[in-house]
Amino acid sequence: MPIDDPAPTLCGLVASAAAATPEVEALVDGRERLTWRDYSARSGQLAGALAAAGVGAGDRVGLHLPKSVHSVVAVHAIIRLGAVVVPVDWFAPTSSAAEVLRDADAKVLLSAASGNRLDELVGCSGCDIVLDPLVDHAGDPCL
Repeated sequence: MPIDDPAPTLCGLVASAAAATPEVEALVDGRERLTWRDYSARSGQLAGALAAAGVGAGDRVGLHLPKSVHSVVAVHAIIRLGAVVVPVDWFAPTSSAAEVLRDADAKVLLSAASGNRLDELVGCSGCDIVLDPLVDHAGDPCL
């Protein structure tokens, strides 16, 4: 894929790859494979959910996910909005993870955590909104 833009962006590169080679694998982890088309579409869906939650350029978004296709899609969705990714170690103790989110003044948290761990993380972090990046608000898979 030729790069004509002297300063290409991640968003532009993914869009170009999705248009030029939509069925070629873009992301692979131990459980899932995404084509360029799927990668672009899923990051767009999640970016839409983030925008609907009020995320915009410069906002900080906490990312609390294990390393996977989903975490790459989430990073791309955040970047698409011009927001800032605040990575939070999936294996960190809840108190440490919450401290990172508080220090960064994260507006939104994307987390696949559930139950008590999620409740504690939200209660201690000060994040206004929590989204599960693995499903959209209607319950349909988004990633």
